Amino acid sequence: MEMIAWWRNIECLVAKREFEQFYEEIEKFEAEIDLDDRVNWQAVMRIRAVADFYENKISAADKRQRMEEALRCTVPGYKDGLVPKGVFSRTEIRIFCNIAVSYAEEGKYEIALSMMEQIQQYYVDTAIDGLERAKGEVLALSNYAQCLGRYGDSKKAIQIGEKAMKLCLKEKKADVLANILYNIAFEKELLGYDEKECKELLLQAYYVAELNGNYQKMQHIKNHMSKN
Repeated sequence: MEMIAWWRNIECLVAKREFEQFYEEIEKFEAEIDLDDRVNWQAVMRIRAVADFYENKISAADKRQRMEEALRCTVPGYKDGLVPKGVFSRTEIRIFCNIAVSYAEEGKYEIALSMMEQIQQYYVDTAIDGLERAKGEVLALSNYAQCLGRYGDSKKAIQIGEKAMKLCLKEKKADVLANILYNIAFEKELLGYDEKECKELLLQAYYVAELNGNYQKMQHIKNHMSKN
């Protein structure tokens, strides 16, 4: 349980963009776990690739290559852009999302959206424990909305974002809710929604970020509101 709590803290450091402390903690963590275990190695590869990308140490293409290598630790049958049949762990779902977003970051929206739609269909077709399903599906919906926003389909991005928000509230899951609220507000601004409605969503996002201790997100929202 101590190791799980430690790992969750490491994930939070990346979410909060506290990279100096992240690199210190991940080095210590790796020294304490069995990296010959493919599940452990997969999780470490994924989190390092995410951090390195945010720190501009690697490109979107490099991130995708490392994500695909990590995914094949446990899903050896993965082929470019295709989600195979099976039941996947939360880490594997995160990697699928990371790969899809990396395609969007390169402007390859057709592949990115196809992958996200495959993941959505996975949750339609697969029977999974309710709480585990909620955690994975919220993450997938949030990433899907982000890809749609990058593609320029603001209406569908809002629709998918609101679906993710409802699932967060139903399952009492707040860790990605600030991002979801912010993205909905951003897309509504682009479509010319009422200023008061957009501001309310941004304030909600700000206070959820504060609740989670995500000070980087809080500052980002402050800057956005000040600019606009």
